[in-house]
Amino acid sequence: MYTRRAGPPRAAWPGSRTVVAERGGGLVGAVSFYLTEQQVRLFAVAVDPDWRRRGIARALIEWIADNVCSETHPELGLYTVEETGNAAIFERLGFCIVSRRVAVDAVSPSGGPVHELDMVRRVIR
Repeated sequence: MYTRRAGPPRAAWPGSRTVVAERGGGLVGAVSFYLTEQQVRLFAVAVDPDWRRRGIARALIEWIADNVCSETHPELGLYTVEETGNAAIFERLGFCIVSRRVAVDAVSPSGGPVHELDMVRRVIR
């Protein structure tokens, strides 16, 4: 749906961890995260296509919300590309869009711009 522009790969986040879901001895989903000053920041949310729409992503994100979020890290945050359609999925999981901008390192198949969304879900009130 979109292509990253040529350039160096994004750096890995120091201290990041990954939570995985397994079924029948195989990996069916994963979510990676790292801590910022006030957020648990999610990235690389992935579910095997054969296992989608079965609550795998929701279960992984809820595990992180229940086991990682705290008074010092009361929010889940993530970034997605609007044109993937993933924002609607994250909105169903309780996330709200807090910013939208033109991506500087990605283009659509037609060469036009794509938009990055920052999304947040408050966990600890």
